[in-house]
Amino acid sequence: MGSWVGPAVTAALISSLIAAVGWYVSWRTAKGVEARRREERVRDVQTAILAEIRSAVHHLRQYETSEIVDGVRRRTQESRDYVPFIAREPGSPLYRAIAGEISILPNRVIDTVVLFYRQQEVIAYFADDLRGDRFTAMPAEEKIRMIEDYLALREYAAALGQDAIQALDASLGQSISRPDEDRSGRKSASDEA
Repeated sequence: MGSWVGPAVTAALISSLIAAVGWYVSWRTAKGVEARRREERVRDVQTAILAEIRSAVHHLRQYETSEIVDGVRRRTQESRDYVPFIAREPGSPLYRAIAGEISILPNRVIDTVVLFYRQQEVIAYFADDLRGDRFTAMPAEEKIRMIEDYLALREYAAALGQDAIQALDASLGQSISRPDEDRSGRKSASDEA
């Protein structure tokens, strides 16, 4: 080659090549660790949201709607001053905690999860209205219609919750939900009642 390529230059080239390979291997390793951590975080968040939604759907389906409406109708006929007790809706502490980072979830999951939690907010606001003075002052038949609307909102939320459970199950690659939980027979919020 020439007199300029001596042992010092060869050693410098070899050490530079080894350093470059070391940097590359280090970078690839760090990227792999980062990707595994992100996948683990996404899986953990999805699993936690799935548990919270399953719990909420169970809560939404605890009561038989027709029995409640019949009971309210009977009690308002007995006493025009009757005002049904509407409990506060339970919150969604997990969703509130991760709402700012919802974008870490797969796109196919985000929509169903957000729709479900948005419906939960609507129900909570509606329940607050049912505990207000305006509701108390309403005529009996209007109170019954409001209770029917409230229960319909809850049924729709349960169907949205089932959609979210199915999306999360598919994303997680497992079947955690139980099809026999759905007493209404509806498989999707978009199915006709």
